[in-house]
Amino acid sequence: MTTRGVDLDKLKFGSLISELRQEHATLNKTWTRKMLGEKTGLGKNIIDNIESGKKAQIEPETLHKLCDALDLSFLERKELFMAAAGLDGRFPVDDNPQKYLDELEDVLMKIRVPAFIIDPYGDVIALNPLILAFYQTSKEQLDKSELLSRYNMMRLLFSPEFSLHRSLMGKSWYSFAHQTIHIFRAMNLRYRTSPYFKKLVTEMSVEYPLFLSYWQGSPFIQRDQNHFMDNSRFSYQLFNINFEVISSTITSATPEGELLLYSFIPLTSEASWAFDKLLKIVGTGLIRLSLWPKNGYNMPE
Repeated sequence: MTTRGVDLDKLKFGSLISELRQEHATLNKTWTRKMLGEKTGLGKNIIDNIESGKKAQIEPETLHKLCDALDLSFLERKELFMAAAGLDGRFPVDDNPQKYLDELEDVLMKIRVPAFIIDPYGDVIALNPLILAFYQTSKEQLDKSELLSRYNMMRLLFSPEFSLHRSLMGKSWYSFAHQTIHIFRAMNLRYRTSPYFKKLVTEMSVEYPLFLSYWQGSPFIQRDQNHFMDNSRFSYQLFNINFEVISSTITSATPEGELLLYSFIPLTSEASWAFDKLLKIVGTGLIRLSLWPKNGYNMPE
């Protein structure tokens, strides 16, 4: 689709490049189109045309140069290439997005390890009782907050109220936080220009200072540029025993963007024993949290 000679898909992509450039402006005080043009070797005129949606064709070499200049990780690069191809996370597979959520929720109710369903913003759509017990929280505690991010996975990771959970992960929390932010940045890359995401990140940056330091600091980017895995591995302490866990992901494409089912898989016999004991205490089930779809807020402008 075009308007006044501008391809709307290219305009969306240009807005995304502008948003990523401005993220660098936050980090480095200033990051103009001219500076991005110099770092990529593309020149200011080409950056102008990309951001305004006037460049008809964006070559793979140009995309690689943009990825290098913007310090994108491997997973973020994959998302940027999809955005350049005009894929915004929606797939015309069915007119009824609820069908795909129902399928994931059916799996969630049967999973016998801590698990939850999130959208590309990291908002938890549904979870099982095991994950609440794992984080030593409750739906009532999550409901108490009136913040936009009250059901976001970043709250569970970075909010001051969950400091006990962080301490139970010991030193592995720092690596887990880096890996989770790495995954979070990749999964929301195509949604960075949406009003909802901008509100969400602004709020979390104020409410969770630890989140802001990881979101902006990005000391992990260089290390993770060749990191291909979209999971996180960490240690934990439960029932006075230490064990290792790794996250696993199932992705479902829907007409309203992707949904992801995350589960924590035990890597040791101690972890299996702890999860089995937790299961006997709380059982399986389904608890719904954040609304989905987000009634027009979930797509980029």
